[in-house]
Formats: sequence, C-alpha cells, structure tokens
Amino acid sequence: MKVGDLVTRTCIHRTEPDITKETLGIIVEWEPDYTDCGRKRNEGAGWVKWSTHPDFSIEYETDLELINENR
Repeated sequence: MKVGDLVTRTCIHRTEPDITKETLGIIVEWEPDYTDCGRKRNEGAGWVKWSTHPDFSIEYETDLELINENR
C-alpha cells in the first residue's frame, strides 16, 4: 500500500459509527515498515482520510483492503 491508494476496512475494531466496512478511504500518509512496540509486529501503517469521517484515522495494513491502487 502507498499514499493515494483507495481502501476500506476489513473489520471494525473501534467505535466510529460513521465508518463501516463499506466506507471508502484514501491513504494520505504511509510507513510500509512501521513497528508498533505494543503489538510487537512490523507491518505497514499510516493515516487514512475516510469519506464519512471528519478527521484522519491511524490504520494498520492488516485491517485494510486495497480497492484501487494509486498509479
């Protein structure tokens, strides 16, 4: 995944009633090798701007589904 990719969530972990599995978002910042000390995993993570949400959300690659790649 990279900046500009269109994504949706594969599952919902947080209570954000305006973001569902069908909500589309665009990746605005991405770190492909993000390391989270709490999760003890090295994975992609970054900020997503959702079409129905007024703010950006931090998301992990394992929780996102790629809909359309930025070319």
